[in-house]
Amino acid sequence: MSKKWTLAAVVCAVLVALCMSDAIAGERGERGERGQRGEGGRRFDPEAMRTRMNEFYKQRLGVTDEEWQVIQPRFQKVQELTQQLQGRRGFGGRTRPQPNAEGEQPEVPAIEQARQKLEELLGQENPPAAEVKAALTAYREAKEAVKEELAEAQEELRELLTVQQEAQMVLMGLLE
Repeated sequence: MSKKWTLAAVVCAVLVALCMSDAIAGERGERGERGQRGEGGRRFDPEAMRTRMNEFYKQRLGVTDEEWQVIQPRFQKVQELTQQLQGRRGFGGRTRPQPNAEGEQPEVPAIEQARQKLEELLGQENPPAAEVKAALTAYREAKEAVKEELAEAQEELRELLTVQQEAQMVLMGLLE
């Protein structure tokens, strides 16, 4: 197994452990009121999960809080664009975009709109080939646009990193 896949497995295991601890704490009433009830009465707090993941990344990169304040916005952009390319939104796979702090619903990215249109067509019985081809072309174009934006975002992030930090990001699958 490659180092990249080993690291991915470790990150996934950490995420599962964090989710499990959140669920156990939620069942015991040890959490604040921010958690949302999910299936089975468990609570999931996406903000708490984001905070824990940021702490994980900060530790993995060996940065201070002040350094993270500078790196984090660029890191987050790379992470979001990577998730768009992989067809995932947020934690736990594809989900509806969550409202921001002001309660505003974020715009659905063009690649996600194109993906949804293509999936919708493919879900139909005998969709018109011309429509499928047009939707596929639109999806490919949206994907290329995200790839270009991701390459720029990765370069902007790389400018802030030491060689060791860059290597960590490559192992995490966020830089090429």
